[in-house]
Amino acid sequence: MTLLNPWTSNFFNFFNFINFINLIYFNFNLSNDNNIIVITRTTTG
Repeated sequence: MTLLNPWTSNFFNFFNFINFINLIYFNFNLSNDNNIIVITRTTTG
């Protein structure tokens, strides 16, 4: 994998952080069994 410049790497780190927060947000607000399955599916790819 090629090295990214600092601005690009910071942008991707920020994007991953927002994505992680969104997963936690939906996990707490839609706390049922089906949602947990969807969350684990998205995190495992």
